Amino acid sequence: MVRVYNIKSLIESNYAGYTTFRDSVMCIIEGKKGIIITDNEACHTVHKSVDEKYEIDVVKISADPNVISMNPDATGKVSIKALQTASYIELELGEWVRRFGSRIENNYDILLKSIKQIGLNPSDFPRLRK
Repeated sequence: MVRVYNIKSLIESNYAGYTTFRDSVMCIIEGKKGIIITDNEACHTVHKSVDEKYEIDVVKISADPNVISMNPDATGKVSIKALQTASYIELELGEWVRRFGSRIENNYDILLKSIKQIGLNPSDFPRLRK
């Protein structure tokens, strides 16, 4: 099981008037040798410590619900430890990463290599069948 954190609520509660630009949720996987942060397409970054900073693009919340931001208004750096204070749900990694063609399946294979790199067993994170 992995934890999928609600980053949007964390940003909105700590930075008045701002919300996340792209990913409102993200998965953080901790191993003996590092940490992985991944989205639901298995695009991920590997970090050595929860004290490292992670960049999050944010946009100003518009009063007009018909406005869609095309670019972030700012980029903030937040420690991984702070991201882990957000609310979360637990899911199987294979359930979290969506299915849509060979690109995402290739991303998942690369993610499994990173999981091994941080000291975890990739076979503990099977791709679930649909």
